[in-house]
Amino acid sequence: MKTPARMVVAASCAAMLLNGCAARNANRFEAFAKAGGEYADSMGSLIEQAGSLAVDTDSDILLTIREPLSRQERQQQYQAHTEELRSLLGQLKEIDRHASLLKSYFLLLARMAASDQPRQVAGDAQQLIDSLVAVGGVIGKGSFGKSNAGQYVGTGTSFIVGAFRQKVLEEELRLHGALIVRELDLQLSVLKTLSIQMRSDSSVSAGIREYAMLMKPYASGAPMPSEWKRTRQEALNGKSPVTALDAAARSASRLRESFIALAEGRLDPAEIDTLLADIDAAKNSIKRITPGR
Repeated sequence: MKTPARMVVAASCAAMLLNGCAARNANRFEAFAKAGGEYADSMGSLIEQAGSLAVDTDSDILLTIREPLSRQERQQQYQAHTEELRSLLGQLKEIDRHASLLKSYFLLLARMAASDQPRQVAGDAQQLIDSLVAVGGVIGKGSFGKSNAGQYVGTGTSFIVGAFRQKVLEEELRLHGALIVRELDLQLSVLKTLSIQMRSDSSVSAGIREYAMLMKPYASGAPMPSEWKRTRQEALNGKSPVTALDAAARSASRLRESFIALAEGRLDPAEIDTLLADIDAAKNSIKRITPGR
């Protein structure tokens, strides 16, 4: 029979184990939220560069088709191209907003994991979820060129939510975990689709500029422009945004896998390190295509 002293020791040990588990869970959610935040922040820079490329490409096309057109036709072409471009830029802003909402949700989970009163923190979850679903719905129905932005979103992923000391956190993951995975799928689908479109846009823009700024002056009988060599160097060694998009897609895929591991209670420090490495690689790729960086 256990003595009172032994019972107290056993109870103390159990409490220490529970507290230790709670601390580890809080640390995992905090580390994941930090990584998710860095991913979302990098998306802002990437979306900005994608928008700049879209504007440059469309401007190159407008200049190329301008000469044989009448004044009225030029006005019509400009209005049509500008309207389509504004729609695309609006979609890009929604993608950035979507990533920011995911960041806010990950931070909310971290707060729940660390809080002594998680139910109060959980009260903000539904509003975030509603916003995510609304913005995700708009993005999923959009398109880049002829490709639907949500074309790579799967039918869903099954996973089993782990047991957490914070039962409210566990309930939240059971309620919305699958939805968050679907929204992360949407981020990945958008990046893949955008990469395909930007690869095409880059090719069109590069071809137009090469002809106008390099081939045409070289083939003409007029004196060569003084900056011709430098322009050719920049054209042939240009920094492609597609590389940054592909790196961002890899980090989005890793973020999705890590979230599932987090929800199942099996995310370990090594996986967090791998996730952060992928996000850093994406950030570095984005810096290389950002003017003045």
